Amino acid sequence: MVYRMKLSSSILRIAYKRIFPHTRFLYSFIKNNIDELSGDVVDLGGGAGLIHEILSKRGARYIINIDIDYELLRRVSVSSDKILSSSHRKILRNDSIDHLILHDALHHFDKPIEALNVYMEIVSGCIHVVDFDVEKIGGKIIRFLEKIGGFPANFYSMKKVMSILDEGGLYLHKSNGPSKFFSQYYIKACKTR
Repeated sequence: MVYRMKLSSSILRIAYKRIFPHTRFLYSFIKNNIDELSGDVVDLGGGAGLIHEILSKRGARYIINIDIDYELLRRVSVSSDKILSSSHRKILRNDSIDHLILHDALHHFDKPIEALNVYMEIVSGCIHVVDFDVEKIGGKIIRFLEKIGGFPANFYSMKKVMSILDEGGLYLHKSNGPSKFFSQYYIKACKTR
């Protein structure tokens, strides 16, 4: 299992370096859904920082990229601070970040619910989640492929993530999805109405 995940991680690193930067349509769902981001942003599970340009254009003044994969963090080419850490570790103070971005990352976490709970304390503004809905066919296919690859594949439906954020005291501001092609969904939940 460990070797399979190492091999799959290596394949993903190559894909992020050689394929994904050239296929911007993979990032169009967040680009088309995310509103203005005034303030500081944490891109949790941000890997190679492929959406940082989008975040900057939406008004993020300071981006912190937190990921567990050192090799992906090394490939970040845009200006951002990089922190090597697990997603569920509390490494920032409460209410210290304006926005949290979880773009195609939540299902990669070993402890996704713990990560959400930690960052609901850390964020002072909004949490933005883009992931694949496991209740839709595209989400089921991606989950199957990730399981074969040895990844955690901790997928949650859009309804489940909205429920977790609601229980954490955040208010739904916007939701959209799932998209037709990849079965992605977008949720924006904030501490204020």
